[in-house]
Amino acid sequence: MRAGLGTLIIILVFLQACKKPPVDSKVFVERHLEGLWRLNATVYIDKKNNDTLRNDTISLANDTTAFTKDLYFLHHNLVQAFQVDEMGASIRFVAMPDSVWSIDYLRKANFRLVHTRKDTLMGNTYQYEISRVFTKLSY
Repeated sequence: MRAGLGTLIIILVFLQACKKPPVDSKVFVERHLEGLWRLNATVYIDKKNNDTLRNDTISLANDTTAFTKDLYFLHHNLVQAFQVDEMGASIRFVAMPDSVWSIDYLRKANFRLVHTRKDTLMGNTYQYEISRVFTKLSY
């Protein structure tokens, strides 16, 4: 019986030592985005009262972007600061006007950003969505 108790104590100590600290989502996303990315495609979807008015996909062969560890987004001649929210669920690009993009998914080699805006005009609801798919170029 004593050997069983000693084994149980060792297992409990081992499990306690293996506990991982919680991941800070904001820092994780900031670090994951750092590097060079290919902007593969941009998709535009415009709806009026849930009827699709526009659904265009623009594929981009060699459009490269970068996210820096200093929290800047680089694209062609554009250098723009960005901030990741505390939950790591969205990115706010600091510009005039500001734009907030939700992180639809974030994988090792790719991620997708989505920007949505809704307007109501003369009783009609308009929804505009832009999504961008990125693929990692460097690790």
